[in-house]
Amino acid sequence: MHEDEGRIRNLNEKLDSRTRYHDPADRRAAISGEEHGAVEEKWQAPELDEMLRYERRKPEGHSLTKRFFIFALVFFLCAVGAAAYIYLGGGNFISSKNVDISVNGPVTLSAGEILSLGIVITNKNNADLETANLSIRYPEGTRSALDSTKALSFERAALGVIDSGEQFSTSTSAIIYGSKGETKDIVISLEYTVKGSNATFSKEKVYQVSLGTTPVSMTVTEPETVTSNEVFTTTVTIVSNSTEVLKNVLVKGEYPYGFSVTDTTPSAKNQAKNLWDLGDMAPGDKKSITIRGKLSGQDGEERTFRFSSGVGEGGNTDRFNTLATVSESVSINRPNVTLNLSLNGEDSGAYTAPAGRVILATVGYQNNMPDNLQHAKVVVKLSGASLDRFSVVPQNGGFYDSANNQIVWSEGSSPELVTVGPGGSGTFSFQFASLATLPANAANLSIDLTATVTGSPEGASSIAVSESRKVLIGSQVTLTAQSLRSKGPFTNSGSIPPKAEKTTTYTLAFTLKDTQNDILEPKIAATLGSNVKWLSQVNPADSVTYNDASKSITWTGDKLLSGTGFSTPAKVIYVQVSLTPSIGQINSAPILLSGITFSGKDAFTGEPVTLSVPAVTTRFDTDPKFVQGDEVVVK
Repeated sequence: MHEDEGRIRNLNEKLDSRTRYHDPADRRAAISGEEHGAVEEKWQAPELDEMLRYERRKPEGHSLTKRFFIFALVFFLCAVGAAAYIYLGGGNFISSKNVDISVNGPVTLSAGEILSLGIVITNKNNADLETANLSIRYPEGTRSALDSTKALSFERAALGVIDSGEQFSTSTSAIIYGSKGETKDIVISLEYTVKGSNATFSKEKVYQVSLGTTPVSMTVTEPETVTSNEVFTTTVTIVSNSTEVLKNVLVKGEYPYGFSVTDTTPSAKNQAKNLWDLGDMAPGDKKSITIRGKLSGQDGEERTFRFSSGVGEGGNTDRFNTLATVSESVSINRPNVTLNLSLNGEDSGAYTAPAGRVILATVGYQNNMPDNLQHAKVVVKLSGASLDRFSVVPQNGGFYDSANNQIVWSEGSSPELVTVGPGGSGTFSFQFASLATLPANAANLSIDLTATVTGSPEGASSIAVSESRKVLIGSQVTLTAQSLRSKGPFTNSGSIPPKAEKTTTYTLAFTLKDTQNDILEPKIAATLGSNVKWLSQVNPADSVTYNDASKSITWTGDKLLSGTGFSTPAKVIYVQVSLTPSIGQINSAPILLSGITFSGKDAFTGEPVTLSVPAVTTRFDTDPKFVQGDEVVVK
């Protein structure tokens, strides 16, 4: 045994030594038979079988651990279920389920009537509702019950604290507008907090109301069929069905393609002549709108007119809530003869021209019948106090009958009118103008023209087709701007001529004149020059404003009356400025004011009026004390 241990120790020393182990081919002693038998016997010993049986044996479970894990899982599921029940079921103190909002009011309402609602809030929570706020969102088209011209979209009220178990009651009212059959939603919201939490909770209630009868009814009366390019009349009638006064009632029309308006009664509020302000309408009031115009189109075409009525928001005519709509269709018949009267190339609507302007008119005709039109005649009659009869010059063989104020083309001077075949056409021209100088108190002047073609179709009685146009004499506004020293309401100071780097003051005067027709929203705009300073002196002290950032001066007025500067004194506005020239402006006349413009709108023609005038410099040559050279900057 000791011998074996020695051999083993010797072998280990060789393996671990860096010097004693040299040849991997060292001989190894064979294992003796006795040793081999001992190992085999040990390998097959009963201990090995016992060890293998132990490895195959299943480990015993820990029953206590299993029970603890199952208990924890069941407890967790119960806790989640209880929390969900408390939160979703409203059993907690801050659940919105425990806040009730009830609304008492009608479910059906006539549009335009006052809607009154009673609101009751009940706190069923076990905690007080703090900093409670009630909000009401109204549908589009809602107005204040106190002032129906004011839009109402949102209301908010602070309620403070609502104690646990307490009820809070309030009421609200509004005017709901809309079309018949519409359902309007009113959203009522309550926001609140609770003690010990900085979270905000909310509860919402939607109240619906259906609109029954509309507050206004509309009807449209017009011919079922119209002749292309012949004037016809459309009448729109509006009746108030409301129990309350309807304020700022508006009517808007949508015209079909090819329709041109001749005139309307009452006058439309816009250039398109399709918007009318009827003002306030008491219960049962009835108002009408008359529209005269002509429709151009092919034979058998159908065109539709559509009109809407509503109420404007605080006098605003750009937007209104529609209460009722109505539409009507007409069928177009082609006339036996087409007649067209154009003025300077424009063939529809009223034509606007300033006094004295020469206008070239053209009369065109065409035979639409399958038969010849014989012995045709074209006559144009002119009328109006502003017509300059000496300016009327017919062309193409026409004759001006000044006694009857008409131009005539007949077969005697125009052979083409003897017989106009099917589809045959022709054109005649003439020119005319209004008086260049009109009476000082003249206003709303116009020239009326009516063209008529007559003739006899073969085997039929004579026919006549007419076309009318109107020329509106537009207002002529003049604006002058000048610099002054000794004239005007202000006392000026400083050297004349102005000296470099020294201050000199000037008076600037704007003078407005208007020949005829009132001018709405007149406005003068201008900009101060370099080194020019605004002194805040204005006479008269009316609507003049100054913008220091842009150095712009603006004067606005309500109206420039007809005859201003002719039958009545001119409108003059004075302002005072100062100039401190730089040395770079020596030997020049610096600009005091530039970009001077006027704008407004002719109340009669509806056309914009604009003009501009040259810049104003230090050359105050309209002042009696001006001497040549006084405008030039010196050292």
